[in-house]
Amino acid sequence: MRMSKKLLLLFFFLLLMGCSNTQPAINEPPSLFIVIDGVRHDTKLGSYCWSNGGSSVCADTAGPLDLLEDETPIKVSANQCIKFEIDYEAPTKISVNQIRHGNKEAAVDISNGQMIAPRNEGIYYFAYSALWTDEDIPNGDALYAFAIEVE
Repeated sequence: MRMSKKLLLLFFFLLLMGCSNTQPAINEPPSLFIVIDGVRHDTKLGSYCWSNGGSSVCADTAGPLDLLEDETPIKVSANQCIKFEIDYEAPTKISVNQIRHGNKEAAVDISNGQMIAPRNEGIYYFAYSALWTDEDIPNGDALYAFAIEVE
């Protein structure tokens, strides 16, 4: 009889955990991936602040161009669709900027979590900024950097 109560209790516990809609607690921002032709590519995590369970951590890094200095740009075709994926709840607000010479930034149009690669050949550098809020209270923000080469 005692064993069946324990099994029943374990069953209800697992049922509640399986029905939970909360994200797992993490100590830094989630990874951002860019997806090209169904293949996921890593980005570089830059500066961020992240809150988790009452504690917060911030990290300050080099700028996007410096973060990407030793990275090989991801090859894409002109006007190719580039999708963004995060294995976590979607950020409340995002922006993507192309980093140009002299660290000048130009906003990039994002629609349905996607952007279109430039049409001209060359190497392009981007910064993806994300903000997560809970009822207008910031939970975290992060900058991610990536580079593409349009062939």
